Amino acid sequence: MWRGSLGDAETYIAVAERNAAKVPDERRSRFEARLGLTRLQLARRRGDFRSALTEAQLLAVEAPAAGEAGPGDDVRAAALMHLGIVELWSTRFEEAQRHLEQGLALARLGGRPYLEVQCLAYLAVAAGRRSLARARARALEAIAIAEAHGWGADRVAGAALVALGTVDVWQGRFDDAEGWLERAGHVVRPELEPATGQLLHLTRGRLYAARGRPEEEAAAAFRAAAQIEALVVAPQLMTAPARPLLAQTQLQLGEVATAQGTLAGLPEEQRDSGMARTALAYAHLADGDVQAAVDTITPVLDGSAQSLPLLLVEAFLLDAAARDLLGDAQAAESDVERALELAEPDGLIWPFVVTPARGLLERHPRHRTTHSGLLKDILDVLAGSLPSAPASEPAALCEDLSQSELRVLRYLPSNLSALEIGHELYLSFHTVKTHMRNIYGKLGVHRRTEAVQRARELGLLAPSSRLR
Repeated sequence: MWRGSLGDAETYIAVAERNAAKVPDERRSRFEARLGLTRLQLARRRGDFRSALTEAQLLAVEAPAAGEAGPGDDVRAAALMHLGIVELWSTRFEEAQRHLEQGLALARLGGRPYLEVQCLAYLAVAAGRRSLARARARALEAIAIAEAHGWGADRVAGAALVALGTVDVWQGRFDDAEGWLERAGHVVRPELEPATGQLLHLTRGRLYAARGRPEEEAAAAFRAAAQIEALVVAPQLMTAPARPLLAQTQLQLGEVATAQGTLAGLPEEQRDSGMARTALAYAHLADGDVQAAVDTITPVLDGSAQSLPLLLVEAFLLDAAARDLLGDAQAAESDVERALELAEPDGLIWPFVVTPARGLLERHPRHRTTHSGLLKDILDVLAGSLPSAPASEPAALCEDLSQSELRVLRYLPSNLSALEIGHELYLSFHTVKTHMRNIYGKLGVHRRTEAVQRARELGLLAPSSRLR
């Protein structure tokens, strides 16, 4: 299976099943657990997530009750990891995080860094839905462990490299992203990791689109992601973005009819998604029907069509461009401010680079925005440079932050509550709140957003790619 010979693996599994009765009674439980784990892995590799979930249920991979015998920790940790990955790609996010965390704990307890790296990598992918700061921390930890064991160029590091490259693309660190994705391209095998392969191609396409590379390169990357759908048995998380992104790139190439055909070919269950509506709104704009673009994107903005915060930023910018064309300057300005507000916690830059809203950003009134720092970073990236350093050195801290306070500080740019930060750091809610009060006092601020901005000025958060 690890070599990619899935047919041979299935043959050997069948041989094992036929001969199961020959296994001595004292070894039967262990044998059946390993056999079930192997079936689970095979189903996962094939993208047959329904069968994988069935195998996981048969394995009963949840922690056993006190005194109850179960599979060994190695088997249990691996089963929890594979189950969590399957649940992640099947959009069962809460279950995925719980099982990956359980697998991570068992891998650490049993001293199994190979499993630890993989659990951390997919926890990074899962975290990216809500907090890019947490996703970055998880991915960096996975890569550090892999490199410490000489696995930096091994497939085990692939998902972590893709996750980190994805975070860097979203945050406008395009040079860094290209490096991570190049490394990932050498180790990720889409035929064995279809969803991870799709994420790699999608992120490459986003990178090419943002860097002004020929649109054909971005289209090729999105097309490659769409083609991987043939490798999976059922639709899953990474199959949804490929065709809408491909359609948007086709529109940039002037292939309006081709883009409309791509969107028309979307499965019925995807046509009302936020991504599909955003792509269709682009098509209406390209066709000169501005009001249709507004009508199409409105359900995304009001929450009727489900969309992630990462993608909602682009929708507001697209609506701003349409409102501007309709002569509604006030609505356009409101949309841009809302996009900046949504982007601020994670330092999102990519949507502003790829959406036709540069003129709106340049005209956006500095005296009325509460996101001037982020706006400046966006305009710097649009101009082809890195985010600029502060004009003058900020005043030094009167007292350094402790290591515990620094750990909490790194989560403040995220959307996580104090309770969720505590869960992430294994701290109580009251301890996190105490650290936050100390952070505010030492930074000389009163609110979380002010603390993030001040920490960035001091270089305590989100260092530029030059410094990293």
